[in-house]
Amino acid sequence: MTDSLRGKRQGLRDAALQWLMSLDWSGAPEPLAGKFRAIQPLPAATSRLVDLAAEWSHHSEWHPEAYSQFEKWRREDKRLRLWERNQRDKIIRRRNDQYRQFARDIVEDASSITINVLDLSALSRVDKPSGGENPLPAAARHYRTVAAISILRKFVIERAQKVGTNIIFSDAAKDRVCHSCQKPVNYAASPFTHQYVCETCGASFDKDLNSCRSMLMRVGTT
Repeated sequence: MTDSLRGKRQGLRDAALQWLMSLDWSGAPEPLAGKFRAIQPLPAATSRLVDLAAEWSHHSEWHPEAYSQFEKWRREDKRLRLWERNQRDKIIRRRNDQYRQFARDIVEDASSITINVLDLSALSRVDKPSGGENPLPAAARHYRTVAAISILRKFVIERAQKVGTNIIFSDAAKDRVCHSCQKPVNYAASPFTHQYVCETCGASFDKDLNSCRSMLMRVGTT
């Protein structure tokens, strides 16, 4: 639903931009003309169009019919934006409720919880802190953001602390070894696949499963 609403807003915004570009702005009051210039080059952010609409409200005598038409776009975009925000908030609440239940289930029968301290938020950033581009595809970054596994981890930690379950934090860098031969693995060689073949011993495994096994072996947990 949110993607559909966002797509509809995008389509309306593009249509509004195309219509604005077809108007003759040569006689527009300077403050209004300045706001129009600010939406160029295209594509312009919706916020800049809203700024243009706000400024136009102070000069509504200039092309009043065009202003009225543009106001219709602004009101419709606001309606869709609030609808989109409401739907997103509902989805987040449902996801968090489910994650809280998952956290209770995970902690319930555990004598200890081992958690990798990997910076999950960094996996969703477009750019890495070092300045290079994130090697993950845009779709993967998007789904990591939607899933928000860091929220699940937060709830697990909170639940474990509440019931007194021991928490062991494991260093992500030290867990990046082959669980079979204990030699470092080079995941950067295949960033877009989950399956990996150890370059040292030839063992084939899922990267996430290997990380869990390596982590448990390092902290001495069975």
